[in-house]
Amino acid sequence: MELTATDSPVSNGRTIQVQTNGDVGIVQVSRTNRCIGWINHHLHYLPVVTVVFFIFSLFLSYGVAVSYKHVEPNFPYISYTAIHPPERGLFSQFINMASVMMALNVFIKFLISLDVIRRRAESVENRSVADKLNIGTLICGLLSAFGLSMVANFQTVVMRPGHYIGAGLAFLCGTIYCWLQSVLSWKLKQVEECQYNRKISLIQFLMSVILTSFFITFSVTKAVYKISKEKELGTKWDTLRVPYLFSTVTEWLTVITLICFTLTFYPDFKRFSFQGPTVLVKQGNNENGNLESQVFIQNNGDVNSPPTENGDVM
Repeated sequence: MELTATDSPVSNGRTIQVQTNGDVGIVQVSRTNRCIGWINHHLHYLPVVTVVFFIFSLFLSYGVAVSYKHVEPNFPYISYTAIHPPERGLFSQFINMASVMMALNVFIKFLISLDVIRRRAESVENRSVADKLNIGTLICGLLSAFGLSMVANFQTVVMRPGHYIGAGLAFLCGTIYCWLQSVLSWKLKQVEECQYNRKISLIQFLMSVILTSFFITFSVTKAVYKISKEKELGTKWDTLRVPYLFSTVTEWLTVITLICFTLTFYPDFKRFSFQGPTVLVKQGNNENGNLESQVFIQNNGDVNSPPTENGDVM
């Protein structure tokens, strides 16, 4: 099989000519492949982008809701900034995207910890415990991200059950995730290639304590406000103003602290990179349905023919 690759300014990519058994085919390789390669080697930007995008999404829906006079400007509940259109659509779309980004952070951190545990097993104390902690972080982190998506899609007031289930998953599983991740970072601090994990784990423990304090304060003050309101002891504009503001402010601080926890992944993400994806292009089949030729397009834009039975590349 013969491969010929030339740059094509018209298609903004690379043109590959594939010749097999006398037949010639043309494959277009987009420069998007090179962009993916760049992203794979700059993972440390993901936590920063995630935090900025998430906080921007919160304040975008808040700003739109205030501009349309759908909520009061002084610290409403986050969920109440997404009840009416157009802010409802913005909140759902952007928070859904942010939850996917959060899940990516969780999954990549899981893979990095898994790689460290396996490659430096002799330096990891109680490896089985570290493995279980790592799996626990993955489960709790993904459940928290899923809960955020539920909060975005099930608006409060009109779909309370789904909204509260999502909020419970996001806050409770998110808090547990932060504690588990902090303990795991502390256990990995003895690994030679992760010496800085001692400082990172201390920061994570501190953020977990702050997050837990905000979460408990939010839960208690909101319960006090809701119960008092049902008993007609006042409204948020008079006698219940203090518990109301405590609950709304701590809700905002809980969410922001939770999402800012991903910033502690920056050092790890900077030291690691992913190789992929690899695109497999199939060129034609013979009468028996077997593959006649293949082209492997690597993430760096290189073009290789498929490996032989011995593992060599033609």
